[in-house]
Amino acid sequence: MRHTTSCSRQRKLHGFAAVWCVLLLATTLHAQSDTSSLAGIISDPAGAAITDACVSLRNAATGAERESMTNEEGRYAFTLVAPGAYEVTIEAEGFKQFRDSQVQLQVAQIGQLDVTMEIGGASEMGEVTNTLSLLTTESIAQGTVIGQKQIVSLPLNGRQFLQLALLVPGANPGGRAVQQNSIRQGQQGGLSISGGRTNNTAFLLDGAANTDPDYNSLNYSPNVDAIGEFQVQTALFSAEYGRASGGQINVVTKSGANQINGAAWEFLRNRVFDARPFNSVTSEVPKFQRNQFGGVIGAPIVRNRLFVFGAYEGLRLRQAAANLTSVSVPTALERQGDNAVSLLSTPNIARSRVSSMTFRLGAAEDS
Repeated sequence: MRHTTSCSRQRKLHGFAAVWCVLLLATTLHAQSDTSSLAGIISDPAGAAITDACVSLRNAATGAERESMTNEEGRYAFTLVAPGAYEVTIEAEGFKQFRDSQVQLQVAQIGQLDVTMEIGGASEMGEVTNTLSLLTTESIAQGTVIGQKQIVSLPLNGRQFLQLALLVPGANPGGRAVQQNSIRQGQQGGLSISGGRTNNTAFLLDGAANTDPDYNSLNYSPNVDAIGEFQVQTALFSAEYGRASGGQINVVTKSGANQINGAAWEFLRNRVFDARPFNSVTSEVPKFQRNQFGGVIGAPIVRNRLFVFGAYEGLRLRQAAANLTSVSVPTALERQGDNAVSLLSTPNIARSRVSSMTFRLGAAEDS
């Protein structure tokens, strides 16, 4: 359960807040997980640090709010912040209230937001957007974040998110003969990053290991509509990712919000629009039926406190296939050149079923 401490009460605990803020900042410098962090320096127009400024961080989707007080150096810090859109509000005695409603924190990002306050009354407000620095100076890790813009806009053959990782410089599918490269239903299971082997790539899902222990490939592939964003780290990542030397695929799934949101879909392919193969001995197009369907829903259980999100996707595939376990012997009529019976025979049909489900129960962050 979240407990929000007011700014006035935090000022009474200035000594504790200052020490705690320094400790948080030190932790921020090493954070490399599925969560984000935000830190910065609050100063006046002359560049002097502002002490006891109240910095409020509010999640735009869930309404969860956290607060921090600046120390004697004007520093503040928030760690273990869920990726997403936030509103930052800063209040300090003798200065205008600062508000930035478009702060976007990405997975495993160390955000830096330094603010210069304007002199004025507390009732006055200066609203600024897009002030978050995109230059990360606290870490030398190299990587790219694939967000909702790419996930929603770009087409995917088979709807597997890992195909989008190929947009990152230094990532490629690897050799065709490598066993880790292909998993169930022809999905991609491994990537070669920065010239490394495909089994040198590790996968994380909401901070937990998602790597197959046998082949070191992708274990569980969530459907793309359940993914909030994911990061592909290609080089120089921190020691906590020491299990793999090639690259890191860090996936964060969506969580519920204060508003109920959902979606449903189905993708269909059949032989109505397929062409007959040039080497087919019949005029009938071989059977090919592919149904990929599912849905997602997110909702609040307790507004601003507890949320739920669920996703389901199913794949049903039926297609003509050769019988690989036996060899047909020519009949008496076929030995005489009469193939009418064999041409009318029913081909073998291969059937497969794959399902995936994602469920997430989340609570608002503690302040």
